[in-house]
Amino acid sequence: MTPADATATATDESPSRRDPPFVAGERPMYQGWLEFHRGTLRWKCAALSDDRLKSAPVSPSNLTLLGLVRHMSEVERAWFQIRAGT
Repeated sequence: MTPADATATATDESPSRRDPPFVAGERPMYQGWLEFHRGTLRWKCAALSDDRLKSAPVSPSNLTLLGLVRHMSEVERAWFQIRAGT
């Protein structure tokens, strides 16, 4: 979040996860929601060991939190390429 967003309230115990703006311009709204989802993922992964990050939490799913981090990175990269037109 930017200093202008410092008045946002925490939605949980995590200092890195803040409520995004619900009414804002396109860029602040996008940045707020992006930071919200990044903060959520950081919060969920922070206390886990490497082995826990690599293991699927629920059978029969093969999705791991590390896989989710990779997925989010690819989605962000694709969105930035679309928006930037590269």
